Amino acid sequence: MTRTFESQRGYFTFVQNSDTVDYLSLAYLQALSIKLTQRYNKYAVCVDAKTRAQLTHKHLCVFDHVLDIPGNDDAQNQSWKLANEWKAWHVTPFKETVKLDCDVLFVQNHDHWWNSFVAQEVVVSVGARDITGNISNSRAYRKLFDANSLPDAYSAYTYFRYSRTSADFFKIVRDVFENWENYKDLVLRECVDEHATTDVAYAIAAMTIGTEKTTLPTLDYPNIVHMKPKINKFPVGTSWTDNYVWSIDNTGRMIIDGRLQQYPVHLVDKNFATKELIQRYEQLLGIT
Repeated sequence: MTRTFESQRGYFTFVQNSDTVDYLSLAYLQALSIKLTQRYNKYAVCVDAKTRAQLTHKHLCVFDHVLDIPGNDDAQNQSWKLANEWKAWHVTPFKETVKLDCDVLFVQNHDHWWNSFVAQEVVVSVGARDITGNISNSRAYRKLFDANSLPDAYSAYTYFRYSRTSADFFKIVRDVFENWENYKDLVLRECVDEHATTDVAYAIAAMTIGTEKTTLPTLDYPNIVHMKPKINKFPVGTSWTDNYVWSIDNTGRMIIDGRLQQYPVHLVDKNFATKELIQRYEQLLGIT
């Protein structure tokens, strides 16, 4: 295993616009939030041809790396485009990578997290927090995990370093995506998911390799604040933006319902990256 990397550390996400969701705007907002709040702030996106054609000068100024999805687009015929996620290990330009979902907003500085990550070659985020900062005890979205005693993996924030362990981890993730019918019908109990999800694939990989090698259970990070209704106890079918007052100050800190958020916020609301909010971040960063 030998590769040359552009940078030591950085953030990475896949961006594939669909007919209904502008993931490019979400990734651009994410990149802006990272540039505003983090000292380690290199940022890479991996795109399909359709999304690459939508890149503007501002995108190219903020994204440090724009990469093409290697090989075939495995998610080409899917509306929820997850099937390329296993390729992160192969395409990242960073020796140490934090792989993100593109709808995660950075609202505090977390540079010190990197110092803990080096103890492991893979660190999968386990457990989700609510807006109070507490780990949620809701299992409404985790029935498959509980039925199969899977680790409570949240792939929206995952660290990996170029290594044998991370290579093995992503080989398993690939196998789950490419052989989902076998996992669904022969391996997993009570599974009704038509397609593999990244959370489930990461959980299977983490359990197979060993959670002692793929998580940091002694630390209270990495975690995300997950803005799903049953985690934060607001009505299903509505957005958290309709239920809570929120604000972002000039340093990128976020307050939701009077509570200063201490962890990256998984927005869930795919309409959050408004033109007005993006322009505000651009002004704070001096982007014209």
